[in-house]
Amino acid sequence: MKIIILSLIPFLSLSQDNINGIWIKEGNRYKYILKINHLDSNSYEFELEGWEKTYDNFINDSTIFTGEIKGEGYIFYREEELGLFNDAGRLFDGEDFYYGEEPCKIFFMLKQNYIKLASMDCVGWYGGYGINWNGKYLKND
Repeated sequence: MKIIILSLIPFLSLSQDNINGIWIKEGNRYKYILKINHLDSNSYEFELEGWEKTYDNFINDSTIFTGEIKGEGYIFYREEELGLFNDAGRLFDGEDFYYGEEPCKIFFMLKQNYIKLASMDCVGWYGGYGINWNGKYLKND
């Protein structure tokens, strides 16, 4: 019996490690899509795009705000069930991308059936008013 259980361990860990693909967080007034592609050992390329319908005080009406984090260089590094993307050091036309502001950070909690995101300082460049990358994303099968 011990031999059978021990021989299954590599297969169990492989099934829990498959975070590649498309993950979605959606509700009545929002939809966010997270795409993940494994690069090597502990590095993963990712893209985020989404929209949220919210009230805009400027126009006194509801409107849809959009945001995206996509293109080359968006990579998070994984350690066990946690991943981190830190945009520190990004340059824009040779200058500091953030002009002294705090860089965008995204924390990934990687589970078999879902991924939870928590972000800090990712508004502005990566999403307008109302954009909320945080939350639970489910696998899109």
